[in-house]
Amino acid sequence: MTNAEFPRLAIIGCGSIVSHHLLPALLRLGWRPSVLVDPTPGRLEAVQAMLGRNRAPVAVADWREAADQFDAALVAAPPMLHAPVGQSLLEAGKHVFMEKPLAVALADAERMAQTAEERRRVLAVGLMRRYVNGVRWLKALIDSGQLGRVLRFEAREGFVYNWGISSPAMLRRDGAGGGVLLDTGSHTLDLLLWWFGEAAEVDYSDDSYGGLESDCRLSLTMASGATGTLELSRTRALRNTIRVYGTKGSVEVHLYENQIASDVPQILDFVHDGFSANHIPPQIFGDLFQAELKDFADAIRDGRPAAVGGREALPSTALIERCYASRKPLALPWVDANAAASPRTDGPLADGPTVVVTGAAGFIGGRLVERLCLEHGARVRCIVRDIAQAVRLARFPVEIVRADLLDREAIGKAVAGADWVFHCAYDVRSRRQNIEGMNALIDASLANGVESFVHLSTFSVYEPLPDGPLSEETRDGDRAWSYVQNKLDLEAMVLDAAQKRGLPGVVLQPSIVYGPFCKPWTNAPAEMLLSGTVVLPQEGGLCNAVYIDDLVDAMIAGDAQPPGHRGALRDPPAPTPPPWARRLRALPGGAWAWTACASNPPRPSARR
Repeated sequence: MTNAEFPRLAIIGCGSIVSHHLLPALLRLGWRPSVLVDPTPGRLEAVQAMLGRNRAPVAVADWREAADQFDAALVAAPPMLHAPVGQSLLEAGKHVFMEKPLAVALADAERMAQTAEERRRVLAVGLMRRYVNGVRWLKALIDSGQLGRVLRFEAREGFVYNWGISSPAMLRRDGAGGGVLLDTGSHTLDLLLWWFGEAAEVDYSDDSYGGLESDCRLSLTMASGATGTLELSRTRALRNTIRVYGTKGSVEVHLYENQIASDVPQILDFVHDGFSANHIPPQIFGDLFQAELKDFADAIRDGRPAAVGGREALPSTALIERCYASRKPLALPWVDANAAASPRTDGPLADGPTVVVTGAAGFIGGRLVERLCLEHGARVRCIVRDIAQAVRLARFPVEIVRADLLDREAIGKAVAGADWVFHCAYDVRSRRQNIEGMNALIDASLANGVESFVHLSTFSVYEPLPDGPLSEETRDGDRAWSYVQNKLDLEAMVLDAAQKRGLPGVVLQPSIVYGPFCKPWTNAPAEMLLSGTVVLPQEGGLCNAVYIDDLVDAMIAGDAQPPGHRGALRDPPAPTPPPWARRLRALPGGAWAWTACASNPPRPSARR
């Protein structure tokens, strides 16, 4: 097809989903947009560059500025804008392809579907999983009765979030409208309702503490009597399949890859659309985007409804709204039971500290932010370089700041008004990033008069480790090792600023840190044990590891230490820990201790 065979198209919202997936799919179809709409010039320029300067479309901030130059619109704006933008476009007589979800609220979705019907406009929704061959095969199998009566189902879908996000709005409720349930769940719940019919009862829980949930669980009872569970995650790699159990057998289908298994060989021989489970035509991710956009164009040309139209999206929209209205807190094994039962969802305390955390998207920084919000009512500014890695942080009403530590202006703004600064960031690729970033952070902290500056270093500064007991009095490690040199230089910068410039700086040196979401010391060993690839010494050995919460206890207590303090943390604690270290141990037995500066009393602090 040539561009002349397609309606004139506007792309409204030129973020990552457009540049990575939707625009390439359009170009493979031969459909070039005539109008680009986005309030951010940089995003407009990026999409224009993909289209070439010679045939660059009109670029505007508001679609109304070019309303006479397009007949159909692809809307990929943040979900909270779907309803107002989509409704206005339909009322203006435009055909609309709406990226999922159709709308955040059911009433808005119903209004759009009705307007499309009244104006005889095509309204399509980007529920692309409907085009996965295995998914369509399962729908036909269930309808054929070869599974018998469906008794129950189990769906688990999740991965460590890696979608490109071009705007922090996608991690705010006022932009995204919801978290993993509204995002991934729009796809998965659409399929469950398409396969099994209406849901009569639902029990829903998630891990939101006033922000956007990253993990959730649903228990469903369908009107047919079938029962099922759905688990969604943005933080864990799940199996990404659905298992369906019927009276005549069971089947497991991958939710977005054409992989199917069954305990009954005859089930795999079932043929739909010319193929069986053992001979499914291959698809790549881009095929699905291309299929849904082609159907949108064909529906406009043929004067018919889209295959996945506005009405098709209403059941899943209604169920998502029901879930949010009946939400229960999701029990998390690493969160205090009292905090899980009574989560803080009303934001920070009026007298809570303002805290800046660098490296907030990491293992240690992420848990620190959780506890600052749950237990201290803090106003937290999370400095990250990649917005997509901040989904765990977005569960809380925190401020997520995308900034590079070399950007002194951005760091200055982030630290303005802060009481505490926790420096957890470290770039393994760039010494300049670490050294100049530390300078910028120290200068901003001094300029803004922060009460406490805690720098997270490492026990590795003593490597190669000598035999015998080790403490802060151990000689420095070998600077020929670049990691050791960088870490020692960063420590020296904090200690020097404390001694000469009055920085209320403390350096902490944890040994191996383990706990939930730790890849090298928790997840990887557990996975290797499951696969039988770990050999444990028969006689055992010593491992000076510290649990994440004990490290966080020490970090939060860092404002009680004298400026210039340098302390190592490990497990088990020193035989005779100083009184203030004994007082700071939060868990039975204690899992960390400082051994240096034991004679120095804690520095008074109004917030502890």
